Amino acid sequence: MLVPVSWLKDYVEFDLPTDELAERLTARGVMVEEIKRPKDKISGVVLGLIRSMEKHPNADRLRLCKVEVKDGEILDLITGAPNVKTGDKVPVALEGARLAGGLVIKKSKIRGVESSGMLCSAAELGLDGKDLPLDQREGVLTPETDLPLGADLVEKYLLNDDMLLLETFANRPDMLSIIGVARETASMLGKPLKLPGTTFPEDERPASDYIKVRIKDFDLCSRYMARIISGLKIGPSPEWMSSRLRLAGVRSINNIVDVTNYVMLEYGQPFHAFDYALLKGEAINIRPAKKGEEMITIDESKIPLAPEMLVIADEEGPVALAGVMGGLNSEVNNDTTKILLEIACFQPASIRRTSVNLGMRSESSRRFEKGLDYYGLPAAADRACSLFASMGGRIAKGAVDSAAEPPKTLTIDFRPERASAILGITTGKNQCINILSSLGMKVKEKTSKAGQEILSVDIPSFRPDIIREEDLVEEVARCIGYDKIPTTLPGGVTLIGTQGEEEEFREHIADLMSAAGVVEVITPSLHPEQVFETFDIPREGSMKVLNPLVEEQSYTRNSLLPGMMKALKSNMTPSWGCIKFFEISKIYLEAEPDSFPWEKDIMGIIMASSGNDVDFFTLKGRFELVFQELGMEVDFEPVQLPFFHPGISAEVLLGRKSLGCLGRVHPEVCQKVDINVPVFFGAVDLGHARRLARKKYYEPVPRFPVIERDLAFIIDEGVLCSNITKEIESSGGELLRSVKCFDQYRGKQIPDEKKSLAFRLVFSAPDRTLTDEEVGRSINNIVKNLSGKFDARLREG
Repeated sequence: MLVPVSWLKDYVEFDLPTDELAERLTARGVMVEEIKRPKDKISGVVLGLIRSMEKHPNADRLRLCKVEVKDGEILDLITGAPNVKTGDKVPVALEGARLAGGLVIKKSKIRGVESSGMLCSAAELGLDGKDLPLDQREGVLTPETDLPLGADLVEKYLLNDDMLLLETFANRPDMLSIIGVARETASMLGKPLKLPGTTFPEDERPASDYIKVRIKDFDLCSRYMARIISGLKIGPSPEWMSSRLRLAGVRSINNIVDVTNYVMLEYGQPFHAFDYALLKGEAINIRPAKKGEEMITIDESKIPLAPEMLVIADEEGPVALAGVMGGLNSEVNNDTTKILLEIACFQPASIRRTSVNLGMRSESSRRFEKGLDYYGLPAAADRACSLFASMGGRIAKGAVDSAAEPPKTLTIDFRPERASAILGITTGKNQCINILSSLGMKVKEKTSKAGQEILSVDIPSFRPDIIREEDLVEEVARCIGYDKIPTTLPGGVTLIGTQGEEEEFREHIADLMSAAGVVEVITPSLHPEQVFETFDIPREGSMKVLNPLVEEQSYTRNSLLPGMMKALKSNMTPSWGCIKFFEISKIYLEAEPDSFPWEKDIMGIIMASSGNDVDFFTLKGRFELVFQELGMEVDFEPVQLPFFHPGISAEVLLGRKSLGCLGRVHPEVCQKVDINVPVFFGAVDLGHARRLARKKYYEPVPRFPVIERDLAFIIDEGVLCSNITKEIESSGGELLRSVKCFDQYRGKQIPDEKKSLAFRLVFSAPDRTLTDEEVGRSINNIVKNLSGKFDARLREG
């Protein structure tokens, strides 16, 4: 918001330099982003009047102008602007003038004809021309002013002020008004706040004789006031008003519209003026739009209306989009003499939804969206009426005021001792009373039942951000000055933070994976809808986000596969060789209605190589490391899943309980994400595995040497390695300490539909060194049982 400093001084007397004012306001939390001083960059621009124009003798698009800049002083100027004509008042840059961008004006010849200066556009004067008529945006500025010819426009009309550009926050709607900023300034300087006069004469006839107000839904419009002003005559606004509007970045249009804009900036309350003669029927209706209704706005845009949009309507249909824009069918025009002045309080969410959907953001909608002061409407209405009365308007007696039950005012008990404890400085009772009173709050002293001094603070309706005692402490702190609060260390007993059992477990498994050469990644917990089709994973359990920030975050993940595949693809640089990633994260599954979602701790591992460095068994080995660390004996059995390659996938089982699955990602899935090498992925329920983990018990290091034997068996292709392993363990007797399959082979010397599995067997005894005969008896028993149950044949050589 732009705040002209001269306007601010109408309500607070001060002579503080603008730089110091901005610095002190910012220190109080009223953020001044920039001080604008355009007058420091521009000089030598005066008001001129075009007396005559003729075509340039040597250029088709240029014209010679004779411009009067003082009584009888005529300058010859050349312009190419198509929007000026004889009789227009124009800004003239004299010889030596300095314009925006550092341009210095000199006498010069243009196509053989001398020009003694230049006619200026808005941009050359450092003005934002977005609110100007189209011809003045692209051509020379033609100001409507009563200033005498030769008047210095920089000082008298355009830029004679410093302006504060404020950053406003959603919880401080009062900072979208000049009076709101003035209140902060007065509090800061210890000066009284002087509000503008709002007295005016009224006619005998009441406003209720002219119009009735009907509100359909008080949730969408909590208050609507209508005032009737007659005897008006459309014309330019007084110079002081149009000048201030320009300084605040608002284009002067006419006296009626300018009053509504002026008081909106002053009080923060938007207005809308309807031409009373163009309204049909005896009532104004505030209601949701009807399906199929349309409206032409004052910018001549035809808008289809929807039931969720709030409109102002007469008996024939909508005449305004509530809080957003007026309708062309009720717009103030050159024939207007009587107006209905709207002052309302609309639901912020409704106005924001309409303005965003239609792309119609305005200064008015911006204020409605942040919420308006229900109790502040009458004062703003009186201020506007007083200005209309000063222009000759006659004000009907009273206002038609339709309103819901007034919101309850808030009173908060404030303890100065509590403020001192929170801030770490002494805040006296009288100091707190002075600060809070200066901000417009009513403060009363009282004593609690325990004898403690308490301040009862009535919160003004224009401060919706204050709802608890801590908010009042913050007000005291920012008014004292955050720089006055010393830096101190927190007191009291401190505790050393520790990890819980679950966090320690996760960290331990992560360390194990890192030691095994697998790198940790973290992927998003939300993903787009198309991942279900891309990766052939079911939608079951995944939940749709009701209001996602972006489309890519519209569903909760029920699998780590999509995110880890994306991470894998992102790291496949031109020089990549082998990638091994793991992730320990949660997936989120839908629970029963009115219940929180289920969260599961899942560990996923994904691997790929540009050569032959990884395969299914590499992946399986990393999971076996985890289960070995947990003391769990799991089985791997074949499983068919749509996202895995047929025949190269397995389910991880503990007894008959499934802990997860692993396998080679289906080539078609890889192709969908533009990966052309084999990818191996697995995921297990780490949370469930933690609960089933077995305690480890210490065993002494064997005193006697162990004996290792490697055996290879030729078996049918369909026999599982896990079944062979179990049979070896049961047949090896008490001397067999461990069994591990370390190789499988298909090829020469192996019959079709057969495979060779090689196992390493470790034998030992706690009390003696084993003999070859003892080990041989165990091996013979193993070979015999495998041959009988699986038709396994010991491979020779």
